Amino acid sequence: MNPYAIPSSDSIDIDNHLKAASQSAESTSLVNTANIPVIGIETTKNTKRKLQKYLLRSVARTLLTDANMLTKAGNKHRTRTCGMHRRKGERNVTIKLNKNPEQSNASIGNTQSCTCLWGCPICYERIAMENAEKILKVIHWAKTNNHFTMMIALTASHKVEMPLEFSERTFKAAWDKFNKSYAWKKFKKDYGVSHFIHNVDITYTLENGWHYHKHLLLILDHDKADVTEAHEKANEILTKLWQHQLKTEGRGASEEHGLYVSDENKSPSDYIAKTGITVDDNGKLQWEMTSNETKDSFNIWSILNAASKGDNHAEKLYLEYVKVMTGKNWMAYGQSGLQKIIEEIELPEPEGDAEQVEEQHHWLKFSDYWWDIVKLSNGDARIIDVAAKTRSIDAIRELLETMRIDLIYANKLSDYYEKFIPIENSVADMRIHDDWTKT
Repeated sequence: MNPYAIPSSDSIDIDNHLKAASQSAESTSLVNTANIPVIGIETTKNTKRKLQKYLLRSVARTLLTDANMLTKAGNKHRTRTCGMHRRKGERNVTIKLNKNPEQSNASIGNTQSCTCLWGCPICYERIAMENAEKILKVIHWAKTNNHFTMMIALTASHKVEMPLEFSERTFKAAWDKFNKSYAWKKFKKDYGVSHFIHNVDITYTLENGWHYHKHLLLILDHDKADVTEAHEKANEILTKLWQHQLKTEGRGASEEHGLYVSDENKSPSDYIAKTGITVDDNGKLQWEMTSNETKDSFNIWSILNAASKGDNHAEKLYLEYVKVMTGKNWMAYGQSGLQKIIEEIELPEPEGDAEQVEEQHHWLKFSDYWWDIVKLSNGDARIIDVAAKTRSIDAIRELLETMRIDLIYANKLSDYYEKFIPIENSVADMRIHDDWTKT
């Protein structure tokens, strides 16, 4: 049994995968050709989190490929090949490592990203972090310019038999009418709403199905509005407006939950949490894939994780979600001028001793031959796992050869790959940093 092999999409268990890989790294005698210690590393939280994202992206690629998921234009869905192709202008795909073996971390470099936040956990994190930083800048601007923030949630009643396509289409139509209405425009004028941000949030419950909803962050001018009055009027005026617009689309919402104005003492960072990002005590942004998950409510990454363990219903939900949401906006600015404000703002340095993420550097480069083996094996998660745990070129070569043999036995290689015998050093040590070669 190959301890580094990714199980089929119906049996992935991340904890057992990590345990098996760690035991193999500790028990295997490897030649240290890079003069970097060969170690059995205790998996850190960050390393485990990264591997989980790579593993789930592998599952996503498999599910989307098996379903022949296409875009509306009829092209292959981008997530099907996310991280698989060499980036234009780069000569080699690489493995990247940090320099500290005690906090070993690895990743794949020089590959193309799908940038599909709806289908790919790795691309979602990057985009979500970028958006969270923009929100922080808006909040900082508001605080320093005599403005205050107000958070509003827009929801609609939903049932388990409602397809996501119906929920999304009708909700969006109601929102478009709400956003163009005289009552909303008048509220913004009367209470000094200079700018606002709105983003989509989608969760799922077994009892009530897809919960498509929207969060708003309003920036109000202190000189034009009283905080308490603005909250009261928002509840009074906007709730009725939202209910009316939903009704025109055949939807409904309760007076209590349809439009919810957060308590005025709520921290603006709570709005960032609605994007799946949290802000720690040091001001550092972090993302946990299951951060919005409660006992009975799941985000799409929890659903994908369930699909990776063989849940057929979760597989269908993931595919439905990707099909409906690909190409749709996630976060938008309600009024012009906010983008320019964001570009001009520099956030202050976080207070306290924020944890620094050590920079990774190119360590090994793949020949096209060997990267093709990784692609055909859907094996990028295994690569970063072994790289982080062993920091050994020989261990990587051994894994690649195992992948090649497995593909041959599975009849998944053409004659070229079966008959061509690559030279031993076709996966080369780049050794960009000279001090890595010192003991």
